[in-house]
Amino acid sequence: PATCHRRLRRLKKEGFISRTVAIGDPSKSSEPLTAVLRLVLTDQASATQNQVKDLLRKQPEVRMAWMTTGDFDYLILVAFADVPALARFTEHVICKHPGIRHYRTFLSVEDLKFETSRQI
Repeated sequence: PATCHRRLRRLKKEGFISRTVAIGDPSKSSEPLTAVLRLVLTDQASATQNQVKDLLRKQPEVRMAWMTTGDFDYLILVAFADVPALARFTEHVICKHPGIRHYRTFLSVEDLKFETSRQI
C-alpha cells in the first residue's frame, strides 16, 4: 500500500481517526434548513443530564450536540426540510422533555464555514 494509505490505517488503528465521512452540499440536500438550539435544563442532576443526552443521541435531526458551560447547558445543530418540520421537532421532542426548561432557536441564513477536521 502507498505511504498515505499506511498512515491512514495506522491513525485509525490508534484511534486518532474515528471515522471517515463525506460531507454533502446542504443546498442540494433534502434538509437544507440548519438551525442551532440552545437548551437549558431544569436541573443539573446526573439523571436529567443522562436523559437529555440519550434524547439528543436518538434524534436523527440532531447532527451535532455539545454540553456547554455558561448561560445554557447544551448547544445542538439540527437539520430539517423546512420551518414546519423544525417547529414539529421543537414541539414534540424538545418541549415535551421534562428535563428541558427552555430553549432558544437560531436559524442559519448563510453557510459561511463548516470544518469538521482537527489537527492530529
